[in-house]
Amino acid sequence: MCVWLDHLGINDEIEPSEDAVIRAPIGATNRQTVINAAWRSEAMAVLAWALPRADLPRYDERDGGYETAAKLGFLVKREQTVLACPLLRPLPEILQGAKTYLTVHWRLREYSVRPDVIDFKRYVSRATWGPLSLADVALVEGDLAIRGERIDRVPEDWRELMRSMARERHNAFNWLLGFAPIYSEVETTT
Repeated sequence: MCVWLDHLGINDEIEPSEDAVIRAPIGATNRQTVINAAWRSEAMAVLAWALPRADLPRYDERDGGYETAAKLGFLVKREQTVLACPLLRPLPEILQGAKTYLTVHWRLREYSVRPDVIDFKRYVSRATWGPLSLADVALVEGDLAIRGERIDRVPEDWRELMRSMARERHNAFNWLLGFAPIYSEVETTT
């Protein structure tokens, strides 16, 4: 993989911490670093959607990772990758995705702090911060749906999984919108 990246000519785009993970001998990277790197596949799903090379999974569905990487041109010649002719979706579509992931990320984070059922639609309609949007969000009995169930009725590990996914995707949308030029410096406050 290192040789492939070198041939792409994008070394200036890879952050030092990413490069260290990529170039580390197998088994030399600590467990948490590997987990953090694996979560970036959720951000990759947003970038693949924005380029538009793949559909964006629903907010409560995991990305396939390898399939998305293949759609971007993982391990093929540069002229067969997304780098050959990059084109972003229209800004209104990216803004809508950012609103959706801010909304979902906030609700999952809020539930982790205050595990109460709320009238989410009412909350979003009255929120004085944001922008928030429920346009691409499912509700069950007025609150956020996760895999067809109301947020309080799903196992805690599902909520944590969804929160991590939402955070990674929210971060990717914020990067696309220019919140910071360096990806690792983007903030996803909710």
